[in-house]
Amino acid sequence: LALGPYVLAFPCVPAYSALRLAGTRPDLVSGLAVMQAAGWDEELRWKDRRDPKGMLSRPVVGQLAMRALRRRRAGEWYRAALGRGELLERFTDETRQAFDRGAAFGLASAFQRYLAGPVPDFGPARPPCLAVWGDADRSHARTDKESIKLHLPGARIARFARAGHFPELEEPALFAAELRASFPPR
Repeated sequence: LALGPYVLAFPCVPAYSALRLAGTRPDLVSGLAVMQAAGWDEELRWKDRRDPKGMLSRPVVGQLAMRALRRRRAGEWYRAALGRGELLERFTDETRQAFDRGAAFGLASAFQRYLAGPVPDFGPARPPCLAVWGDADRSHARTDKESIKLHLPGARIARFARAGHFPELEEPALFAAELRASFPPR
């Protein structure tokens, strides 16, 4: 669209792609908002807690397991990750409908492709940054929320008490306010 530079807002695992894009193409990125994204080592520990037997980290096996268990795993995931129980049915129903239309649960592929190995080279760019955490996300209860500052030292951290793993979806008005405060229009 050639309207940039852009403020990127990426959640969880895709946040590391946003960090890399900001580092390699700073001309395209004026700001960076990441949600539920920790420092690299913390994120790898989170992955290991989500997949303690390493099944999802095994190529083909992980994808087959997620295909076979996707409906059950999605419900389990939402129960652990959502901040408010009243959202469970809505998130689960939307996900089931997506599965009925052919959607996949790409967690195994994300673990294998994006959350493996040493710290990636995210490059030197440091645009204004906002790190948003949903404090009610039980999957990240043991994650050091400040660890993202290893990669984004100037990041402002906003914490949403009632949100879980999806703060941008669970508290959209609060998220929009944080974005406006962090990245005012020019």
